[in-house]
Formats: sequence, structure tokens, C-alpha cells
Amino acid sequence: MREAKVISKKSFNSVIVAQPIIENGQVIGAILAGFTITFQSIVVDVVPNLLKVLLLFTIIIAIVGSIFGYFSSRSLVRRFNKIQAGPEAWQKGDFNFRIDGSAKDELGKLSRNLNNMAEEIQGLMQNRQELATLEERQRLARELHDSVKQQVFASGMQIATVKLKTTPDSATLKHLDAAEALIHQAQEELTSLIHKLMPVALEGKGLVQAIKEYIETWQENEEISVGFQTKNALKISSEVEYALFRIVQEAFANIAKHAKATKVLIKLISDEDKLSLVIEDNGIGFNKSKKTKGFGLLSMQDRLEPFAAKLIIDTRANLGTKLTIEISNKGAENAENHRINS
Repeated sequence: MREAKVISKKSFNSVIVAQPIIENGQVIGAILAGFTITFQSIVVDVVPNLLKVLLLFTIIIAIVGSIFGYFSSRSLVRRFNKIQAGPEAWQKGDFNFRIDGSAKDELGKLSRNLNNMAEEIQGLMQNRQELATLEERQRLARELHDSVKQQVFASGMQIATVKLKTTPDSATLKHLDAAEALIHQAQEELTSLIHKLMPVALEGKGLVQAIKEYIETWQENEEISVGFQTKNALKISSEVEYALFRIVQEAFANIAKHAKATKVLIKLISDEDKLSLVIEDNGIGFNKSKKTKGFGLLSMQDRLEPFAAKLIIDTRANLGTKLTIEISNKGAENAENHRINS
């Protein structure tokens, strides 16, 4: 039997297929098959089956999505709980607590930003505490000097006057000598106490000498060359001295940590109407438009706020950083008057 050839004919909505039957080389018949595709047949036969497939596919997706969502939500809840633990700890005063910010997603970025914020708040609180402690120490020192010490001195003068009017052979003279010795001892102890109440780094030195001693130690430890220039005599209050000295410490700490500098120059210049502090390094600089980590610049601004001072930062990548602080005489006087009146 020869191989049969399928003959088909298609129209718009029907298909007819003919299969010849050949025996001994003769066509003895044919098998015809055909079907017609109508809209009704599609609705009745195809759509239900398609809906079943879609329903099954939807159920599978829903089950898989629910399982995935369950585990994903559990992970997110745990991470949110860890993030929430940070502000709760900081509210209680534990600023050493840090949120895990190692993840690279948005929650990791949020955690790192919260940690930076905690560092800045901690630094500002420390500055406020230091300033409050300094003001209290200086207030006590002034009160001891202006009232108690003067009263002790006046008492000593009165005893000396009484001694001049007392005969040498009087029994009272012995007691007056003892009282005078006690007053001299009290004066010496008061003087020592007043000196101890002043900032340790500035005690009996002044700002220029304190900076010299600090940078000598700093450049030996960091192996970075430091130049120090001063111009004109400095006549500033102890509050300004303390603020500038702490700013020098913070600036040098930032240089050692971030700048990768080999040279630093610091200038302290006193003009008729203002005092200028300039700290310049030849390090890598930084991008001022980006939020910096830590609290160095915010801390400096906080220290300078009482004196209405200007903080100018000039920096570019790989060209170093120049920090300039300008305190007008009027700003320093206003801060001093505010302190006296408060």
C-alpha cells in the first residue's frame, strides 16, 4: 500500500481533514474528519477548562505568596523591633547603644542615620554638660574670689589693726597672732581652691601656652608637623579661652582621624575688633554637601553660639581643609554680660 497523503481544507471557523484509503495502487475510499469552531463551543468547552487552570494557578500563587509574605514579615518585624530599641535606649540615656546598620537596604541606611544622630546628640549633650560644669566652676571661683577671699582679707586687716593698738605684753596679743596665722592659712587655701576650679588645661597658662603644649604632644603622637602663629596680645575672657581650646582639640582630633594630612598650620590673631582662629591642613578634605558622620562641626557651632561667632569652612577634595573662627569683641562682651546678669 502506498503511503497515504493527508488532505486538509481550512475555512474561517471549520477544519476538514481527508485521509485517502489506497489498496494495490488504487484509491478505494477516504476517511473524512472535520470540526467546526464556534463561539458557543469556546464558551462551553474551552473557557471552563481555562478558568480551572487559572484558578489552580491563582491558588498556587496565593499559597506561595502567603508563605513568602509570612517569613518576610517576620524578618521585617524583627528588624523594626531592633530599630525601635535604639530610640528607647537613647531616651533612657544609654547613648552607647547602636543599631545594626550592616544591611545594604533602606532599613540599613535608616539604622546608620539613626546611629549618626545618636552620636551627634551624645556629643552635644556632653558639650552642654561640660559648659555647664565649666560655668559652675567659674561661678564658684568668682564668688570665692570676690566675696569670701575679700572678707578673709578684710578680717586679716582688722586683726592687724587691733594688734597695732595692743600692748606687747598683753595676753590678747598671743590670740591675735594665732588668729592672724589662721587667716593667712585660709587665704592660701582659698587661692589654691580658686586655681583648681579653673579648667585644668588653661590653669595658670593662658590660651596661647595651652595650645602650644597641646600641639607639641599631639604632633609627637600623630607624627604630623604643626606650625603655630600668633599675632598681638590676647585679652579674652576665660569662657572664650575655654571654648577655643576645646575647638582646637576637636579640630585636631578630626584631622588625625579623617584628613590624612602631613602638615597643619594654626593661627591665633587678635585685631582691634575681633579674634580669629585659623586651622588649616593639607589633607584630603571632604564634601560639605554630604552629611558628615560624627558631631565635630555641630559641636564647634554649639560652643561658639554664646559668642555670636562665625564658623567658616573652606574645603575641597584632595586640597585640604581650612577652618576659620571669628569672634567679634562685641559678641564676646555680650556673652560676658549675659553670664554676669544670669
